Amino acid sequence: MPVPRGRAWPVMFLLLLSPLVAEVLWGTTTVTNPAVYLIQIGMYGGGAVLIREVVRRWGGGWPSILLLGAAYGAIEEGLLEPNWFTPALQTHPYGVALGVFWTYAVWNLGYHAVFSIAIPILLTELAFPVWRDKPWLGRAGTSVVGAVYAVNAAGIGLLWWAYVQPVLLHVPARVHPVQQGTAIALVIALIAAARLAAGIRTSSAAGPPPPAAGWLAGAAALGATAWFGLLLLSASDNYLHWLPFPVPITVAAGEVALAAWALRRWSARTDLQVLAVCAGALVVQMAAGFGVLGAAGPVNIIGKAVLNIIAACLLAWFALRLRRRHAHDQHPPAPPPAISPSPRAPAQPAGDGREDDRGTKPTRRTRVLSGLVARSRCRVRHLFQRRTRPPDAYRVNATLPAVPDGGRPELPDPRLATRPGGTAARRTESAGTLLIRTTELN
Repeated sequence: MPVPRGRAWPVMFLLLLSPLVAEVLWGTTTVTNPAVYLIQIGMYGGGAVLIREVVRRWGGGWPSILLLGAAYGAIEEGLLEPNWFTPALQTHPYGVALGVFWTYAVWNLGYHAVFSIAIPILLTELAFPVWRDKPWLGRAGTSVVGAVYAVNAAGIGLLWWAYVQPVLLHVPARVHPVQQGTAIALVIALIAAARLAAGIRTSSAAGPPPPAAGWLAGAAALGATAWFGLLLLSASDNYLHWLPFPVPITVAAGEVALAAWALRRWSARTDLQVLAVCAGALVVQMAAGFGVLGAAGPVNIIGKAVLNIIAACLLAWFALRLRRRHAHDQHPPAPPPAISPSPRAPAQPAGDGREDDRGTKPTRRTRVLSGLVARSRCRVRHLFQRRTRPPDAYRVNATLPAVPDGGRPELPDPRLATRPGGTAARRTESAGTLLIRTTELN
């Protein structure tokens, strides 16, 4: 299938947007470390573009994208940056069993699936609606993006294992082979589930009409609040040591499932409603991110606040654009009325014959100007004919009858004039009158 031009724009947009949403607006990548954002473009953005292209080629939908997003989170947090198996990074970790930080791991899977992959893809497809159902890359482009993602992922993993965790965080980077094998098996299982979900055709029957965009944003905010509450619980063992950790995990998963079921049942049908779902989740994410900064310093806190305000303003502006687009699609402007030619006035028998098409008699000045224009046009045409037509074109081979003494020659053609020695006739139009010019034949 031929791909239209301009497909590089959504690719570049998603490459830059994915780390911006997942790390910068969240607060883990601070404004004082912009180089970290540049490093994350290849991994976050490359992973989002790669997942979107693979799912589109499979013919899958959002379930496949979410499952592959969870696999992306398992690769990053379980293999490259083994935070799942390093509970010592938290002062009071809650939900640790068998060397696995369960509350953080479950939250992290959902976070990467939604905020690192799904929401950036949704916003990009809203910004470029022409490319919503089309692939952005060919096979070569997909291979290049996959290679960029692999190189960046390997570099980030090496940097984390060799420098960040042992030097900056002062935590030994040790993971048991069984834990690594479990993470790899989880990645494979999520990829297989995404491939199977791509082959399942859901019913296209329309559900009940969705409510207003504000209700959709509220449902998304409710699910996001429950999920980020699970993150806050993961660092509160000194308060909730009496509560088994599967309980909050089950409660959070149930609330998220309820919100997802409501959104699925309502099935937002307009771009504005889809944007409302994204905005509801993003507002909760940006607000909860202030609890992650901790002792990051006032500069980073103020910078995050400024970036969050800018993001909220951009979302509001984007909502206005989508509202206008939806109104234009629902009520397109009416085509201009066809202009029918005005009927000609009937010819009037009376008059001197100089009336124009509208039946009005032209003035003297109009007649004089029309005559001058006609004469000038005829002179120009005559000069052009003299320059372009060969001399032989003016010769007329005609046999003239004998002229009796004192008589007038009778010419077979009235356009021929006679002179002793032979003549040739030339015809020229001047101001609507046929003139006869003769040329002496030498």
